[in-house]
Parts: sequence; structure tokens; C-alpha cells
Amino acid sequence: MAIRFNVKKIEHGKGLPRQAPTEKKKMRTTLLILFATLSMNVAFAQKSIETVEIQTSAVCDMCKETIEKQLAFTKGVTAAELDVKTSIVTVRFKSNRTTIEDIRLSINEVGYDADDSKAAGEAYQDLHHCCKKVRIRR
Repeated sequence: MAIRFNVKKIEHGKGLPRQAPTEKKKMRTTLLILFATLSMNVAFAQKSIETVEIQTSAVCDMCKETIEKQLAFTKGVTAAELDVKTSIVTVRFKSNRTTIEDIRLSINEVGYDADDSKAAGEAYQDLHHCCKKVRIRR
């Protein structure tokens, strides 16, 4: 009983005939590309987060709620917390989506001063009486 093998003669430089990629190879390649793309997106997104402290004219918890709610709906802002004792709001934001000036204007729109940027007149008039700045009469 003789065993026969089918052996093809390979010419120099031609190598083996190419086989179609298997499903496993296709899946591995797809996952590798997806992972690389997501890694790049995360790396770029993390670098653009900044933190800023802004002095406001807030005086009470109602002010705190109003300013934090306004900033929660401001494009690019990821977190905001106002310290009522110091009237300073700490804001984390994506610098590729908004600017510090836009954040100040957002605070102004609800009637509060933000650093040297003054509150919008009509919005200030609509504030509750306890939220308005204390004015010294002479």
C-alpha cells in the first residue's frame, strides 16, 4: 500500500497561492481599526478639558442653583460648582467647544456679574430681591 502526496512545485519568488482571508482575520482587523480610532478620539478629548474660576455676584443658594443650572446647559461645560461664601464658580469645560468669555456671557445672561463682565440689565432686574447686589446708599 503506497501513500501518495499531491505536491505542487513552487517556482522561485512566487510563493504559495494567496488564500482568501478567513472570517476570524476579518474580525480581528475590524476590531483593531475600531480600537485605534476610539483610542485617538479619547486622547484628543482628554487634552481639551480645562478648569477656570470665575468671581460672580452670587449671594445665596438661589443664586447658586440659577448659575449652576445655566452652566449645565452651556455648550462645552462639563461641570460647574459655585461656592456661595466666596461667590466663586469653578467651571470645567472643553476648550475646543467653548471659551471662558462664552462662559462669562452665559452667567451674565441670567443676571449675574462674572469677573469684570457685567450682568445683562433686564436679566438682573428679573432676579429675586435677595439675589441682587447690596448697594450702599450715601
